Amino acid sequence: MIRPILPFPTHGQALPSATLPAPLRDDTEVSMPDDFETDLLVTFIYTSCMTMCPRLTALMAQTQDYAREEGYDDQVSFVETTFDPARDDADAFREWADKHRVEMDDGNWYFLRPQSKERAKEVVQEDYGIHFTKTEPENMDAYMFSHAGVILLANQDGYVERAYKLQAQRNPDSPRVSRQQITDDLATLREREG
Repeated sequence: MIRPILPFPTHGQALPSATLPAPLRDDTEVSMPDDFETDLLVTFIYTSCMTMCPRLTALMAQTQDYAREEGYDDQVSFVETTFDPARDDADAFREWADKHRVEMDDGNWYFLRPQSKERAKEVVQEDYGIHFTKTEPENMDAYMFSHAGVILLANQDGYVERAYKLQAQRNPDSPRVSRQQITDDLATLREREG
């Protein structure tokens, strides 16, 4: 079987390097994956999203809960990078974390914010291959984004172990990414590295 060439990194490929501010960490610059000596779960969101981003964050937050329950929350980091820096500031991230039950006190969750829409496009779309398009519906005051939904699981060396692509909810025949699938893969990775 020939595997399709995907725009985002997949199994065995290195995570692209990116250095971005972390607004909830006093805007400290964080370099992904270089600043992490842990396994990583990485996704790309915007906090005004009402469709795919809440699902991405829910899967990540459930996996964070699982890592805590299994006693290896200090060996896994969770990174969400926005592609809407105009609206996603520290307050928006705090509200998003609270709304989606992200445990910020665990110290293993990072919200990253490119400094501009140009930098967001460079990192998210060009480096990571997560395509997004700004949309401005006529009957709405706020703009939205059409975008891909991907979670990357990378090992502590920064290489992708699994890439989970969420499908649009309106396609009932597409396979669903589950918390169980992600936590099983994380458990296998922790066992191998542990």
